[in-house]
Amino acid sequence: MPHLDHTAFVNSRRDERSLGHYTLRAYAQDLRTFTRFTKAHHLSDPLSKDDILAYHRHLRDELCARPATIERRLVTLKSYYAWREDRNSALPSPIRRRPYLCKDPAPPAAPLRPRDAPSGSRVRQE
Repeated sequence: MPHLDHTAFVNSRRDERSLGHYTLRAYAQDLRTFTRFTKAHHLSDPLSKDDILAYHRHLRDELCARPATIERRLVTLKSYYAWREDRNSALPSPIRRRPYLCKDPAPPAAPLRPRDAPSGSRVRQE
């Protein structure tokens, strides 16, 4: 299981970036959720991109987290691993320079009905 130094990270964000109480609380909660996931799945350092993708699926499918929550939790991990990598470059980040993983493909846009169209625009009738 990867060792996540929650307290040092949260204190660092508070001291270096003057983040608010609720943001710091969210960071701590996000890291605790990830720690529970890594323990349950017997993951250890170094984590891989596949481990992060599995965490994403866990958030989406098992915890039924909303896209904004998934995004925040992955951003927290990215920030944590960047901070950890700055402190110890021997510990690589599994999500460094990776696109955010939580954005599901957008569903196709429904065609506008005539009453939904902006005034002065034409809507093709099918």
